[in-house]
Amino acid sequence: MSEIRVLLVDDNPTDRALLKAALRQLGVKEVQEAENGTIALFKIKNNNDIRKAFSLFIIDWKMPSLDGLGLLKQIRNEDQTRHATVLMVSGNADKAFVKDAGHEGITDFLVKPFEPDLLLERLGKVIKAASK
Repeated sequence: MSEIRVLLVDDNPTDRALLKAALRQLGVKEVQEAENGTIALFKIKNNNDIRKAFSLFIIDWKMPSLDGLGLLKQIRNEDQTRHATVLMVSGNADKAFVKDAGHEGITDFLVKPFEPDLLLERLGKVIKAASK
């Protein structure tokens, strides 16, 4: 699992810490964080080494500056991240909301607050997808 690079994007520091701890528990060693989509986009665009491109993004939907959907669209427009695995997280479980995210190319969706077993299951699934 150590070969994947994760960019964890969430404006809530507690959620970032929880997600990062779960990723570490699953063997992921390289996790970078951003507290909003604008900072995440800066990190993506300033990563000039294609061999070190992020292969997994975990993105909160509702954030200040640039929200998760806006960031997802940018990720899909960048050559080095176009095919990356994306897990969208949100407190909004509305079916239309989740469907909209699906149309934009997410790999999976996880509703907050996180249930520990489901969190580990979904993270395991997206880590596997990102490792391919």
